[in-house]
Amino acid sequence: MNATTRRVAKKFTALAALPIAAALTLSACGEEETETSFTNSQNGIEITMTYTAVGDEVTKQTTTNEIDYEAAGLGGKEEAGFTEVE
Repeated sequence: MNATTRRVAKKFTALAALPIAAALTLSACGEEETETSFTNSQNGIEITMTYTAVGDEVTKQTTTNEIDYEAAGLGGKEEAGFTEVE
């Protein structure tokens, strides 16, 4: 396994562990609504995953990805084909 493959595998492992950690964290709560966020930043990409739960049931999951255009090798929004989503 080369160095690039190991780095990619580490990233996916870290991201795969986030929902498990969120489920364990949220399962210990009572019946009030709680919100837990996890953020990971690597290579100009910031990923934030937010979980909202009531008791041990996740009621909402939000993921935000912010990618630096220069780090992705792009000149700006136009070159990336950026479209605003609400």
